[in-house]
Amino acid sequence: MMKIVLGGKEFSLGIAGGPLFVGLILGHFGRIGPIVGHLPRAAEMLLMDIGLMFFLASAGTKAGGTLVPILREHGMILSAAGALVAFVPLIAGFWTARHAMKLNLLQILGGLCGGMTSTPGLGIITSKTDSDIPVISYAAAYPVALILVTVVAQSLVALLS
Repeated sequence: MMKIVLGGKEFSLGIAGGPLFVGLILGHFGRIGPIVGHLPRAAEMLLMDIGLMFFLASAGTKAGGTLVPILREHGMILSAAGALVAFVPLIAGFWTARHAMKLNLLQILGGLCGGMTSTPGLGIITSKTDSDIPVISYAAAYPVALILVTVVAQSLVALLS
């Protein structure tokens, strides 16, 4: 909950960005005093799956109550805007990764899921392949994307309010 000052406005990384930042530091150093920055693989997978399950259940429950009225009122506009916001960055990222960076398909898919912070997307990719390449690409992109989303969103709210 450490406060950060930007342009005279103050914000914090909150309960999502703060632990992620601390986790990145612990993961990098491995150990800081008595605090160990790693978990056994089985515990990590269990916590990741349980966390994802609770997150998706919570998001679905909150969104489901207002879904039908909102779709009736703004359905076509929301659908078109959602498709535009979802597909244009993905197509641009895929094209850049494939042609400019010369990455293979598994690297691209893992990186795109990490950039979208889409753990369910990574789950689908990893269930279809035995390779660790998508997970490595995801792990490289995910922390950067999550910190940027947290910082940019709070910066925009602070600067525009």
